[in-house]
Amino acid sequence: MCMAKVTAKDECTLLGITIPCYKAFSSDAIEYFGFGMEMSHLWTFFSTFILGAFYLWSTPCKKFTYAAVRGYSLTITCALYAMLTSSFALIRMFWGVSKPLLLAAALHNLFEWMIVIHIWDFPTATATAPDRRFSWASMSSRSDPNAEVFRRFAWATRFICSIVAVCMTMPNLFLALGLEQLFGIMLDFALPMMFFSQVAAGGEKREIFWMPAAAHAVHLLATILPLVFSIFLSGHVSWFVNFHLEILINLSVPVTHFLYCCWTFNLAKEDKARAETRATQPQSIPSSNQSVAEGTRPREAIPESGLLEQQFRIKEVPSYLLKGLLLGVAVLGVAPLVFLDHCDGSGCTEQNYVAKTNMLSQSGRKAHEFPISKGLVKQMRKLYPGLEDITVGHARRGVACTGFFLVEKWEEMEDINEDLFNSLVNATHHPELEWTRTSYTPSSVDTFTCPSKRIGHISHNMKFSCNAVWKVLESPDFCAWVPHCQFMEETESESRSKLFLADGHILDAAVKRNKKEGKIEVSTLSQSRLNGYHGAILLEKVDRSTCTVNYHYRRSLRYGAKGSSENSFLQKFVPEIYSRLQK
Repeated sequence: MCMAKVTAKDECTLLGITIPCYKAFSSDAIEYFGFGMEMSHLWTFFSTFILGAFYLWSTPCKKFTYAAVRGYSLTITCALYAMLTSSFALIRMFWGVSKPLLLAAALHNLFEWMIVIHIWDFPTATATAPDRRFSWASMSSRSDPNAEVFRRFAWATRFICSIVAVCMTMPNLFLALGLEQLFGIMLDFALPMMFFSQVAAGGEKREIFWMPAAAHAVHLLATILPLVFSIFLSGHVSWFVNFHLEILINLSVPVTHFLYCCWTFNLAKEDKARAETRATQPQSIPSSNQSVAEGTRPREAIPESGLLEQQFRIKEVPSYLLKGLLLGVAVLGVAPLVFLDHCDGSGCTEQNYVAKTNMLSQSGRKAHEFPISKGLVKQMRKLYPGLEDITVGHARRGVACTGFFLVEKWEEMEDINEDLFNSLVNATHHPELEWTRTSYTPSSVDTFTCPSKRIGHISHNMKFSCNAVWKVLESPDFCAWVPHCQFMEETESESRSKLFLADGHILDAAVKRNKKEGKIEVSTLSQSRLNGYHGAILLEKVDRSTCTVNYHYRRSLRYGAKGSSENSFLQKFVPEIYSRLQK
C-alpha cells in the first residue's frame, strides 16, 4: 500500500450542486456490493439521527426554557452531537471529502469541545465577577453560575470559526483537510485519555466515566483512524478493503453515540433526582403579601448546572489536550511518512514504449522452440537502435496461429524495423522449418510503477469497427486482458462474475459493461491473487473501420509479477481478439 496524493480534481454532485471533492472510496465498490454500500451510509444517517432526536426528546424537563437548557446542557449537547454526526454519512456518500465535510467536521468538533467544558474543573464565575469582554456570558445574567461555561464555549466557537475560515479559503483540499483534522484528532485522542484516567482512579469515578471512555475508544479506533487512513489508502489497496473500512466506520458511529447518550441520560436522571430533593424544601421566605402556601408551591425541578459535580471534574485538561495534539501530529504526519510508501516521487519509475505483437507458427515434421537468449537480445539491440526487449513464449490455445508469440518492445514508433524478424530466424534457423508470421498493429504502453502499485495505459488501433470489437468484449467468457485469466463465467448477479485462472484458482470479480460508452471494467476481490486489480477497456471510434482500444489498469504489486498486466494484453488479448474478429 502507499500514501495517495490527494487533490481536488474530482467532482461530486448532490441536488444539482457540483463541487471539487476527493472520492474516499471507489464507485466500483458500490457496483459490486450493490445497495449494500449505500445502505451502510443510510443506516448510519437514520440510526444516529433518530437516536439523537430520541434522547433530545427524552430530556427530563417539561419545557426547553433557558434554565432547562442550562441544567441539562450536557444531555442536549450529546443528543445534538449525534444528530450532527449523522450528516457525515450523507456528505461522504454524495460529496466525498470536500469543503462541506470540513464544515460539518468543525461543528462536530465544537460539540466535543462542549463535552470537554462540561467535565473541566475550572473556577466558575461569581455573582460579582466583572466581565467586560464580548462573549456569550454578556448575554446572561451576572449572577449566572454558568458564566464561565458560556465564556469558554464562546472561546471554543471563535476558535472553530477561525479554523473553518482558514480551511475554506485554502485552495488545496488536502492541506485544508490536514489542518482541520489536526485539531479534530487532538480532541479524539485527548478525550479517551481523560476518561480512562478517571476510570483508572476507581470508585465512583470509574462508575461515572467507564461509559464515555468506551464510547470514545470506539470512536477513535473504529471511526476516526479508519476514516483518516481510508483517504491515504483509497485506490491503492483493493476496494474490497475499502468496503470493509466503510462498513466499520458506519457501524461504529451509532455505537459511539448510543453510549454517549446513555451516559448523559443517566447523569441527567441523577441530577433531576437531586433537584427534586432540593425542590421539596422551602424556596424562599414569603413576604408579608404572600401566604406560606404560595412561597412553597411546587415547581419543576431543574438542576442549576449541567456540569459534573465538582469532585468528579478533571483538572489536567490542558495537559491532555497537548498530549492529544502531539499524538494527532504523529498519526497524521509521522505515521503515513514512516509506514506508507509514496505513490509518486522517490522510488517510483515511469516507462513508455511501443510494443509490437507477432504470432508465429511453424511447419515441418518436428516442432521446435523459438529460443531467444539474453545474448541474442543484446546482439539485436546493437543491430537495431531503439530496440528495448524481445519476449517469446507459447501462444494461448484457441488463437488463429497456434505456436508462439513474439513481442517486440521499441522506444519509439519510428524505431520499429521489419527486418528484426528475419534476423531472429537466421539466428535460430532450422532447415526443415518454415516460419509463418502474423503481425498486428503496434501498441503504445505507458506504465507508472511504485514500490506497492502499478498503474498503466495501453492504446491499440484496430482496423475493425468499434461495434465489431464490442461484440467480442461483451462475450461473457472473454477476459484475455485480465492477468492469468483463462475464461470468465457469469453468476446470477449481473455485476458479478467468476474468473478462472491458469493456476486453477477461481476469483470473484465485479464486471461492469456499458455499451453506450463502449466500456467494460473488471475489479477483483481476492487478497491473495490479483490483489487490488482494476482493469478497464474503453473503445474510441476513429472512423467507421478503425477503433482504438484503450486499456487502463491499476494493481497492487504485493503479489504477482510487475509486468503481468501489460503482458496479458500484448501476449493474449491482442492475438485472441483478432482471432475472434476474423472468424
